[in-house]
Amino acid sequence: CMITSEMTAIMAGAMATRCRVIAAARTNCMRNICSSAAENEIPGLRRSAFRRNMAKSKEKDKSKDVTAVPVTGPHCRLSTVTVKPNSMDDLAADYEKQIPALYEGVAGFKGAFLLFDRSSNRAQSITLWDSRSEFAAKSAQPDYNTTMQQLAQHFAAPPDLAVWEHAGSFLPKASKPSL
Repeated sequence: CMITSEMTAIMAGAMATRCRVIAAARTNCMRNICSSAAENEIPGLRRSAFRRNMAKSKEKDKSKDVTAVPVTGPHCRLSTVTVKPNSMDDLAADYEKQIPALYEGVAGFKGAFLLFDRSSNRAQSITLWDSRSEFAAKSAQPDYNTTMQQLAQHFAAPPDLAVWEHAGSFLPKASKPSL
């Protein structure tokens, strides 16, 4: 098979057209990325910018297919209450006695803390749970209501309740905060 000069000219024209298309794409990319003409003259920048732009467009295409999943994770139940005068120590003793009995072995329960601000007679109880549904299941049981009524004898008013997402914590291994 012989390659004629006419065939060579057609192939050269096709190659030149392809190169012009790629160069035009790179130029358009540079117009979007670079803010001045001086930046266009840095060796290798045009090629790097073109590749970077292509990678960004591929990432955008991939991100369109991903469906956002709601975050469900550990939760904290925070109860804040005003304590009756001279009842803080009794509340602490009852909490230490009753809360472990109430929550020991309950699915999803991760821990509990009782905090005091003695200057304002306020207390906060923080319980940690794997999910809201696990706390809801426990709080629907009769023993939960009985225990809360026993602790409520130390309250001056009903507690304010809130549920928070547990974002992070740190406790050294084998340590327990002590009073």
